[in-house]
Amino acid sequence: MIHEDFNISLLAPCFSLGMQELSRDQKNLFETARRVTLAHVTAAVQKLPISHQVFQPLQPTETSVYWNKLNDIFGDTGLYQSTMVLSRALSQFLVLLAKVPVSLRIPHDKENDILKFVVMSVEILSWHLVHEHIPLSIDIQAVLDCCCLMLQQTNLWNLLASALYMTHACSLINCIRFIIEAADGIKHHLSTLGIDSSTVKVNGTSNTKICIRLWTVILQMSCIDSSMFCIDPCKKEER
Repeated sequence: MIHEDFNISLLAPCFSLGMQELSRDQKNLFETARRVTLAHVTAAVQKLPISHQVFQPLQPTETSVYWNKLNDIFGDTGLYQSTMVLSRALSQFLVLLAKVPVSLRIPHDKENDILKFVVMSVEILSWHLVHEHIPLSIDIQAVLDCCCLMLQQTNLWNLLASALYMTHACSLINCIRFIIEAADGIKHHLSTLGIDSSTVKVNGTSNTKICIRLWTVILQMSCIDSSMFCIDPCKKEER
């Protein structure tokens, strides 16, 4: 896993297999998968501009060094694909945290990188939707799963709620709302066509069917608690 040519799509199953080994008091595989995943997460966020700015999907993109660089990053096919793969691996790690020893949980010095990565992944998803590059349903699911699991971690939630990460919180709220509203728009469009979206069977990969999947995925994300987003962190209020 430490070699440069290692296929990072294997990280998620490595966590699952590592959990099985933990039951036999063998932690090497899980520990290595954690170290490699978090190293890739750190490498990904290090490509971002140093000073984060609020991402607003429905607003015209500003012309500046920051946004030009972000457009280059978000439009990079290789980075997009690796971000989706890492989202699945990170989700697998986060969902298993309650079952592993404290020594194998999130290192304190990686909390910031995980938070930035999750926000980045949601921003990338929104960026692609804005530019009509409809993501695959498995990518949508991976990003939203990862976001939900991140918000369930007390330390990460407290970090997101801090003044230091105000812009990240605003971006997360903007992007989640944008994705949900896009899904609602799809639902309305289907209803005007006389189609009951709840009965639609999606088997293909055409843009229309992927859009329907987007709406379906959102509805299935029961772990998204709307109360988490009822407070606008962009306003300077005490939490």
